[in-house]
Amino acid sequence: MSDVSDQAAPHPASEGWSQRESSPLFRQIGTLWEKWHDNQLVLGLDCTPQTLNRTGRMHGGAISAFCDTALGATLRAELNRTSASTPRGFTTIQLNVQYIGGVQLGDFVEARCRIIRQTRSLAFVDGVLTVSGEPVAAVQSVFKFVRATS
Repeated sequence: MSDVSDQAAPHPASEGWSQRESSPLFRQIGTLWEKWHDNQLVLGLDCTPQTLNRTGRMHGGAISAFCDTALGATLRAELNRTSASTPRGFTTIQLNVQYIGGVQLGDFVEARCRIIRQTRSLAFVDGVLTVSGEPVAAVQSVFKFVRATS
């Protein structure tokens, strides 16, 4: 009889996820996944061997990079949805990550974020990262709008 932990987790594509184009950094870390759920962008990332720290859990730096990407992707999606004009560029000026639980090899981390407030020059975004519905990190970010680059 096989243990449940010996069974392979379902591939994200079989559960409605699609691969997201990513930066060169994330091509080193792992595949980013995305899907829309209840009109909200959700990002996903597998915990793979290249994301592990020396204790065998997902490295805090990998989690932090994923948080920054998920928060920014949420802001970009909302700007694209609501802006009839040329999209604005933005840059992260503050990122806070509270690590709540560990992420182990084979876990699939999901990030759900939302825009809290937006001014002419700043956007405030927060979110939660979960594994199997359990929170593993809480995140907050402040983005500064900048002139869009070509």
